[in-house]
Amino acid sequence: MTVMNERRDELGLATSDDRTAPGPDHASAPQRDRTPEHASDPEPTTIPAPSTSPASLRPDDADSAPSVSTAPRSGAVVEKTTKVGVHTVRCARLMLGIPLVGALAGAVVALGIELIAELTGFDGIFGRADHLGEPVGLLVGAVVGLALGAIVAGGALREAMRAEVSNRAIGIHWDDAHVTVPRALVSRIVLADDLVVHGRGGVELARVPNRLNTPVLLGALAEFDYPEPVSADPHADDFRPWTTDDDLEDGNRRLLLARAAAVRNGQHGDAELLRRQLARRGVMVRDRQGRPAQQQWRRVVVRTIAPLTS
Repeated sequence: MTVMNERRDELGLATSDDRTAPGPDHASAPQRDRTPEHASDPEPTTIPAPSTSPASLRPDDADSAPSVSTAPRSGAVVEKTTKVGVHTVRCARLMLGIPLVGALAGAVVALGIELIAELTGFDGIFGRADHLGEPVGLLVGAVVGLALGAIVAGGALREAMRAEVSNRAIGIHWDDAHVTVPRALVSRIVLADDLVVHGRGGVELARVPNRLNTPVLLGALAEFDYPEPVSADPHADDFRPWTTDDDLEDGNRRLLLARAAAVRNGQHGDAELLRRQLARRGVMVRDRQGRPAQQQWRRVVVRTIAPLTS
């Protein structure tokens, strides 16, 4: 029996009773480690994959986390811009003249309706305006015309010429056109019938009809240290009327022809884009009033002006 127990101990098959109750021959023998050599390793612990739901992505201390403000810092430099609107006289003409013309037109239409009602037996509108000179009909017509005129005037004022002057650039907007000239490229500003911005070598970076508020524009240019405007264009005598027989390259001739059509059709945005293309090719162009408007041009030597304006 003792031999069998020893054999079972060597194989690691001893029962708990055998281990706790050793035989008489083994009473004084030290107890050996009974862990079997071939015992399997403990199973690895499975860690669940992190959840990607919005709730699980929120940090535990989200409620206590400080908020991040996107407002500009107190020490940040904010670019200052001065806005220049249309001339005061032109603004008054738009805001007062057009509504008054609308009111007058509405009264004339109402008077015509009353005349038709009196000659044909027409009962008028809701029993009114049934005879010539009836005041209610004239008043209604004038009010309707005034309202329509105010709407038209508001739209015209929104499309009127305006400028933004800063220490970075001059931006001019009118109708569906715009031009922006960086401050570093400006060498001369002409303020006459046209507002002209010259670069090096007499290149025209911008040319628009001068409809801006002159005192405000002069103050803005002085505020941002632009060259003091001059009242006469030093290159005015170099312009000559454009004709299809001018000695110009085919590309320039096509651009001038397309620009003349754009000006004639009131497409100011297209006309400005074509003016820039011609300027990049060394052909400066301006418009003179007439029926039809006359296009004039002059030539300059251009090195690199493609990236000058936008």
